[in-house]
Parts: sequence; C-alpha cells; structure tokens
Amino acid sequence: MAGEQSVAWSGPEASSPKPSDVGRFWGLGPNAKYREFLPQLPFHFQPHPLGEDDPLVVPQLAGLTMGPSWTERSELLEDLAVFTRLTLAQGTRVFLMGGCLTLGVLGAAKCFLAGGRGSENIAYISDQVGDQDFVLVTEARRVGGIADMADLTATKPLLLLSRDPGGDFSVITDNTRRYRGIR
Repeated sequence: MAGEQSVAWSGPEASSPKPSDVGRFWGLGPNAKYREFLPQLPFHFQPHPLGEDDPLVVPQLAGLTMGPSWTERSELLEDLAVFTRLTLAQGTRVFLMGGCLTLGVLGAAKCFLAGGRGSENIAYISDQVGDQDFVLVTEARRVGGIADMADLTATKPLLLLSRDPGGDFSVITDNTRRYRGIR
C-alpha cells in the first residue's frame, strides 16, 4: 500500500523506531503508540479491565459499539480487524492495525500483507478510496487454530470510512448490521 517507498515497523517491542521517509506500521490494537493517533481517528477502543476485550466505538455512527463474537461456551468466533491509513502533516503515511483482541490485529495485518488475497484486497480498497486516508473494519474469523483472512472482493467490509488528508472521515460502506458482535 506504500508502493516502492520505505516502511518501518513498530510494535510494543520497538519504542523508538528508525526514521522512514514514508510510513510506519503500528500493530497490537490500542497500545500506547497506537493511542497517540486516536485524536485523528473517527473511532476508539473503549478500555476495559485486563482480561476483557476493548470494544470498538464509532461516535459518528450514533456511538456504534462492536466487539468480538463468542460461542455459548465462551469460545472466540470472530474479532474486528481494523486497518487505518493516515497521512500526517508532512506527508508521512502511517498504517495502524488493530482489533479488540489479538485475533483482530492479526486479521488486519493479513488483510493486506498476505499473498495473492492481500493484493486483491489492496486493489479493492484502491478502487474504493484511491489515495485518501481510510479506516477499514472487517471480520477476523477463527477457524480451528488459524485466523481466516478477509476477502474483500467476496465479502464487503463491515465499515469503510475515508477522507482527504486533514479532512473529516465520511462513511463509504456500512454493513455493520450483519455483525453479531454489536453491543
């Protein structure tokens, strides 16, 4: 998604990432580095005590609150994968990957970074938002011991918002009614 430009990865283990001329990836949901960007985002993760999931809240959609889905036996079925592309004031691109739980973060990363389906998902998002900043929310499903990867060409996103850099986010796609984890 950053073309041929250099990219730096930052996670909780990398508190001082090396400079990059293009973008940075931050993963693991609402960690300290991720929270630095929340004032620029049209959503937040509602903090809960350790051991509980932190639901996703979208204030501009009447405070829509969504979290993971569980079986009757308290087994995780699916989480929310949240992938965000932001352009900072000086033109640096930042990519944020999040989820209510680790499954969502993994789903966000795999959505664009894994093999052929990743490139198809990039093409889908590029067709929808072009070069604009965006927030993509989709399901990350657990099938057996693996995380199933989103196929945006087959199943449209739960939510897609976009904006011109520095502008306000607007809703492009809202399929949140299909999600069982609405609270």
